[in-house]
Amino acid sequence: MECPNCSSKKLSSHYKYCPYCAFELTCNPHCEQCNSKLDSNSKYCHQCGAKAFKERKVSFSDSIPPVSYNGITIEFFHSKSASFPQVLSTALKLEMLEAYGAKSKSYYRVNLALNEIAKLVELVVDLKPIRKKSVYINGDKKKWDEVFYFVECFEEKKKSYRPKLYCFGYDSSTGEVSNPWGCRHSELWHQNSFYWGTWGKWVGDKVWQFDKERIKFELEKQLNKCKYCPAYNKSNLDKSLEALPDKVFPEVDENWTFNSSLVETENSIFEEMWIGNTLITKYLTGAHPYNNKATRDVIIAAFGDNFFDEQ
Repeated sequence: MECPNCSSKKLSSHYKYCPYCAFELTCNPHCEQCNSKLDSNSKYCHQCGAKAFKERKVSFSDSIPPVSYNGITIEFFHSKSASFPQVLSTALKLEMLEAYGAKSKSYYRVNLALNEIAKLVELVVDLKPIRKKSVYINGDKKKWDEVFYFVECFEEKKKSYRPKLYCFGYDSSTGEVSNPWGCRHSELWHQNSFYWGTWGKWVGDKVWQFDKERIKFELEKQLNKCKYCPAYNKSNLDKSLEALPDKVFPEVDENWTFNSSLVETENSIFEEMWIGNTLITKYLTGAHPYNNKATRDVIIAAFGDNFFDEQ
């Protein structure tokens, strides 16, 4: 079989796409002008004379320029993988596709501004089975998995019933969110009593003051792996931290509770209680939300009353 677009010959009859120009090899093509049925090798429509197919050839260049020092660049090599025509078809949708070398020994580059990285997600997904690929940020080669760590999560966000809330840990079964930090990868869930709730100090009779600088440091360190994610907005983290109460008094505020331990730790205070005939000493080590309302209160204070009403 011959590709009607780039004239490559001896293509297997089971190919869905041409492996050289990514043209879709359909069994029953139709004229895009008048919709007349065409033969697979037609160059022009026999009814209206229009070109039978859109030009989708890849132009190859013998001159290989250095990788761009601006934006993000994906580079991948020709592959015999059955999925490669789909890769090339996806890449052709991007205006900045460049190709170098001979057809079977060719390689390709796509360069976009870093703030357009979301446009590369479909290509990155298609490139998963392709081994020979690289990514550059402002001309510097980076590890593929470090740059595109976010892709799987970003795809799930797009499929979520409420994409805006997805990054805040939205649970479709309960309709609630589980953290105010603006990223599911913070790993500091708002109701996790073993981490950020212990960072602070007692400033009164069971009044806990959070160490916001420590919380911010730990969050930024954890979220560094998501820095290229199109959905990650560092300003959301800053707003949430500002909205987090400076101090909480769990004995009065029913939405907060104490962190406790049977082992004394730095900055802990002890509290005695009877369990049956046994006097137990426990140590209060901080405070954390007792219910989801505390989480919602922080988010509303940070992003407004209508935040949960928007999709």
